[in-house]
Amino acid sequence: MSYLNFPGIHHALIRSTNMLECLFKEVKRRTRAVGGFLNERSASILATEIALRRSER
Repeated sequence: MSYLNFPGIHHALIRSTNMLECLFKEVKRRTRAVGGFLNERSASILATEIALRRSER
């Protein structure tokens, strides 16, 4: 809510980072649930799938 302290024209730009933060939280949550990954590629595949599903909403 601190973005409201800024002028109105900046609100959309500042709030847009909230979506990115939510995406990172979701990736963190899902990677913790998986436990371990075989390699870096399998972790990036999971992160990509999460991002693609979020963009479809």
